[in-house]
Formats: sequence, C-alpha cells, structure tokens
Amino acid sequence: MRIRVDPDRVSPIWLHALMNTDGGRQRLLRRSRASAIQHNVNTKEVASFSFGLPPLDRQVTFAEQVQRIGGLGWNLDAAAAKAEATAAALSAEVFG
Repeated sequence: MRIRVDPDRVSPIWLHALMNTDGGRQRLLRRSRASAIQHNVNTKEVASFSFGLPPLDRQVTFAEQVQRIGGLGWNLDAAAAKAEATAAALSAEVFG
C-alpha cells in the first residue's frame, strides 16, 4: 500500500519511522483484521489511524538525522567491504 501525506504537515520519513516502531505497528495492527497467516489493513483503516503530530520542523530535523545516519551506515558498509578485500588480497599475497 502506498501512503501519501501532506508534506506541509507530515514528513514521510518521520511517518515511516513511526510506523516501524513497535508501538506504531501495534497501533496499526489493532485496527487490522487478522487471517490465519497475516494481518490485513485497508485504506480506510489506514486513513483513520491517528497519532500525535510533532511540529513539522521537528519532523524535518528527525528526517535529516535519519538520512545522515543512514549515509554513515552505507559508508561504514563500504569501508568494511574494502577492508575485507584488502585483507583477502594481503592474505593471498603472503600465503598464496
């Protein structure tokens, strides 16, 4: 399901983070119908979902931090891959 928000009121990144917290998921699942295997939620149920809404400037600050931390994680993954490749190359040179 694709959810569109009014960007003048809600930061999509903030809403995504809220919905991925334990509390956010639990609140949404309480509104859903459950089958034997999965929960089902329709657009009407999502539209009626209510939550506290911080001021937009705080949502934007939060979203910027999420993006910055995500970028750091990507950089750390790239550095780790480069270090592993370097260690493998050195190992092959020394022991190969």
